[in-house]
Amino acid sequence: MEKTHRPRKVGFLIMGAEQPQQAEGHVHTDHPGRYLARLREWAGTAGSRPQPERLAEWSDTHGTIDFEGGRCTLQAGPDALTLRVEAADRNGLRRIQRLITERLRETGGPDAPPVTWQPAVTVTPHPRHRTKLGIAAVVVLVVAAHLGLGGLLLASGPWKHWALAAVLAALLAKTAYMLRRRTVRRGQARQAR
Repeated sequence: MEKTHRPRKVGFLIMGAEQPQQAEGHVHTDHPGRYLARLREWAGTAGSRPQPERLAEWSDTHGTIDFEGGRCTLQAGPDALTLRVEAADRNGLRRIQRLITERLRETGGPDAPPVTWQPAVTVTPHPRHRTKLGIAAVVVLVVAAHLGLGGLLLASGPWKHWALAAVLAALLAKTAYMLRRRTVRRGQARQAR
């Protein structure tokens, strides 16, 4: 029986489906707190009825609006309101950007500053950096284990030497096995390219 891959929903993002989308917008204004407050009012109510798809969290300089399929995080700075939109897919991202932009235009009137949208920059560590960091952590742990066991060996009586030697041999064998396995996997990955 063949297994089928089903996307898994985690929060508002669907893992295994389309890659999550992010964008960042800036509203350059002398009164970013005023626009943040207007978006707070809008997120809490629309007219007189509450909006169940918008759950908002707020402070004087920060706000979060959860939409169906995405989220907008707002941060009021000294001279700009920064908007960060995350969505499960590209259509959701565009929809949230449109809703926020339209609301800012409506509340700002003819003098409303424009929202400048751009793709959000996300920094992910290069895989090689993670590998080097992992190797360094393993080396530190191995050295610490050896120093600890060596200290026990020197401080213990003669009958414990055999037990400690067996533990050291097991650690050495495990390390050799892991290094060999890693080397084989790298060779297979190179051959696959």
